Amino acid sequence: WIQACGVQRGAVFRTVSSAGRLGAGRMTDQALYVRMKQALKAAGLAGKGYTPHSFRAGFITEAHLRGKSDVQIKRISGHRDQRTFERYIRVADLFEDAAGDFFEM
Repeated sequence: WIQACGVQRGAVFRTVSSAGRLGAGRMTDQALYVRMKQALKAAGLAGKGYTPHSFRAGFITEAHLRGKSDVQIKRISGHRDQRTFERYIRVADLFEDAAGDFFEM
């Protein structure tokens, strides 16, 4: 997306006109939700429970599992409260990337 739109600074997700022109302003949460619903429908994934919130949690979880620091992730997510931030980390397997995985069996 960044290569296609040529964004070099500022918001990555920006307004897009109905004619498809990229705007300078930040995309609103409502506009993102509408575009996301359209894309999910086109992909045959409508009604599967995906929301902008689930994508946010997915990003935070993946960044966390790849070893990015909380500070680095929160710079993007905008979280200020650590407890709220930690609720976005969704680990399906409690033994995945476990704290004690450095012990040899």
